[in-house]
Amino acid sequence: MATLVVLDKSANSLQRTISHIKTVGKKTQSKQIVLLNLTDLSEDFVLTHLSFDPSLVDYVNGFEIYTKIDEQFIEIIKTWLETLVQNDPRFPLLEYSRLSEQNFSISPFQNLKRLHLISYTIDKYAPSSVLYMGTGSVCDCIQPLCQQTSTPYVIHPPQYIRPWIRSINSIYKALLITSHNLFTELILLIYIRVLRYFRRQKESPNNGVGIYAIYPTNWQVNNNTQRHQYRYSYNLVDHINRNDNGYYFVSILRQNSDALRSIYTGIRSLHKILVSDSDNTYVLLEEYGSLSGLIRSYFDCKGTISWFRSWARTKRSKYWQCFGIDVEPLLGDISLSPFREIPKNVYTEHCSRNAAQLIQPQRIYIPVFELLEGRAITAGHHTANVDVIGVQHAVMYNLQIPRAVSSMSCMIGTSYSNQLPDIIAVEGNETKRIYSSYSFPNSKIQVVGAPRLQFDQDNFIPPTETTVVDRRNVLIFDDMYASGSVLTMSKIISTSAPVLFRSHPSRHPVKHGHTVIRTSEELDNLPDFRNCVNEFYDISLINLSISELVDKYRPLASICRMSTVSIEMLKLGVPVIQIGSNQYPMVYPMLNRITGPLPDIPILFKTSEIIEELETLKSSTDYQLSRIVAGHNIFSILIDRLGEDACQLLSTISVANNSYSNTASS
Repeated sequence: MATLVVLDKSANSLQRTISHIKTVGKKTQSKQIVLLNLTDLSEDFVLTHLSFDPSLVDYVNGFEIYTKIDEQFIEIIKTWLETLVQNDPRFPLLEYSRLSEQNFSISPFQNLKRLHLISYTIDKYAPSSVLYMGTGSVCDCIQPLCQQTSTPYVIHPPQYIRPWIRSINSIYKALLITSHNLFTELILLIYIRVLRYFRRQKESPNNGVGIYAIYPTNWQVNNNTQRHQYRYSYNLVDHINRNDNGYYFVSILRQNSDALRSIYTGIRSLHKILVSDSDNTYVLLEEYGSLSGLIRSYFDCKGTISWFRSWARTKRSKYWQCFGIDVEPLLGDISLSPFREIPKNVYTEHCSRNAAQLIQPQRIYIPVFELLEGRAITAGHHTANVDVIGVQHAVMYNLQIPRAVSSMSCMIGTSYSNQLPDIIAVEGNETKRIYSSYSFPNSKIQVVGAPRLQFDQDNFIPPTETTVVDRRNVLIFDDMYASGSVLTMSKIISTSAPVLFRSHPSRHPVKHGHTVIRTSEELDNLPDFRNCVNEFYDISLINLSISELVDKYRPLASICRMSTVSIEMLKLGVPVIQIGSNQYPMVYPMLNRITGPLPDIPILFKTSEIIEELETLKSSTDYQLSRIVAGHNIFSILIDRLGEDACQLLSTISVANNSYSNTASS
C-alpha cells in the first residue's frame, strides 16, 4: 500500500512551500505515494520539487475528485441546516448566522470541503499512512479521521499553535469586528442626525417601488445618459418610473462581510449621494436606525447566552458529526456568530423595518436576497407587509446552489420563511428547474432573464472566417478569490500572444507579493516581469466595460479562473478558457449542475496546456468558429433575456400571494 500525501494550503511564501515539499520528498523517498493536491501549485511544479522518481507518484487532482462528489457534499451541508431548523427551533438568531447562509467564500465551509476530499481519498485508496502538509484548523481533524481506520499519520510542518490559542485569536477577532461595527453604526447615526438638523431633507418616495443596493460597490455610469446605475438592476428604475416612483434603498456601510466599511468610507459615500448624484432618488438604510435599536441589537445578552447554550447542546447531541468525526474545530468563527455577524444583521432588519413602515413601498427588489443582509432586508419589509422580489444576480453554479437554493429551501414552511422573497426572479428556465427540485413552488419562481448583462438581445452575429482571422489578443481576468495569482501565469502566456490583464473590481489594484500594481509601467519594473512581454501588456483596464474591451481589442480568447465574466464572454462571441483550481474547486461558472461539465469550455491546469489551446485557436479558424457557436448555445441555455428586455419584464412582476407551501406546485 502507498502513503497518502495531502498537499494543502500552508506556507505564506513560495520558498517556504518549496522547502516543505522537499521535506515531503525526503520523508517518502523510494516509497509509492498517492499525492492529493489541494493547492493551486501545478502538477509539474510539485513533482519537480519532490526530487524523486515521478513514476512512484500517483498524482490525484483535487478538482477532479470534487466534480465527482460535489452533490454528495452539498447534500451533507443541506442536511445539517435542515436538522437544526426542524429539530431545534430554540437556536436563537440562526437565520442571521453564516451557518445558515452556507457561504463557501468563507473559510469554515472551505475547510469542510477540503476535509471531505481527504476523507474520500482515504476511503478510496486505503493508504498505509497519511502525511498531511498544511496548517490551520483542518490539522485538528486529521487525527480523528485517520484513527477511524487505524491509519498512521504525520502532520508537517508540526503544529506549534495549539487549538486553544487559535480559539483565543478567533475570540479576539470577533470582539474586534463587533466593536468596529458598533462604533461605525453609532458615529454614522449621530452624523446623520446632525446633518438632518442643518440640511433640508428630500421627501421620502411614499408608496413607491424600491431597489436595494450597496453603495458605491457595483455602481457604474451609463455612457449614453451619464446616469448612475446599479449594476445588478441596470436601468430597472427607469422602467419603474414610467408607472411608479422608483428609488434606490441603499446601504453605505454593508459590503457582504462580517465587518462594515470604515466610517470615513461611509461618510464619503453619503456626501456623494447628497451632492454629486442627483439623477436618482435614494433612501438611506442607515438613516432609519435608532439608538435603542442599536443597543438592543449589539447588547442582546439573553440571545447570546441562548446561542452558546444551543451550541453546546448541539455538540452533545453529536450534530457536528461529519465523515464519522466531530468537525466542530472547523467552525470556530461560526460558533462566535453573536460576536461577529449577528448583531449587524439584526440591526439591518431593524433599519429595514423602520424604513418600510414609514415609506410604505408597494414592493422592493433585492438582488442579493440570498445573502444574510438580503434576508434581513426581506424580513424587515415583510413586517410592514411589503412585497419582496428577489433578483438573481449571478450565474447559478456550484457555489451558489447551497447559498441561494438549498439553504433557503430549509426555511420553507418554518418560522424563518419571512426571509424568503415572495417572488424569485431567475435568469433562465434551467435555474427555475433547480429551485423547483428543492421544493420551491413553481409559482414563486419567474424567469425574467439577466438585467445585469447590458447587451442587446439579438446582438449575436454568427462568425465567419473573415471576422475571426485577425484575432490575436488574449484577455485575462483576475478573480476575487485568489487575487493576483493569475498574474504570474499571464506573464508566461504573454510570450506567446499579446495579453491584456483586467483586475477584479473588488481586488483593484493587484498585489504581486507585497508589491501593489496599478499600471503596466509598474508591472514592467518588477524583476520577474521585465522584458518578458510580447508587443504589449496592459493592466489598467478596470474602467472599461466587458463589451468595450471586446469591441476595442477583438480578443482571440478570454482566460479566467473563477469569474462569472466568462458568461459574458460567451455572449460576446469570445472563446473561454478556464484556469483550473484545486484550492477553490466549487467556484466555477462553467462547472454547474444545470448542464453538467461543459466539454466545449476547457478547464486547464498547466500553462503549457493553455498556450497549446491558444495556438490551436490561432491556427484553426474552424475550431475557433466551433468554440464561438458552442459558447453562444451554452449562454442561451443559462440565460433567457438580457438588459433592457429583462428590466421590462422584471418591472411588471406582480405578487399573487405571500405564502410558501412545503411542496412545489405543478
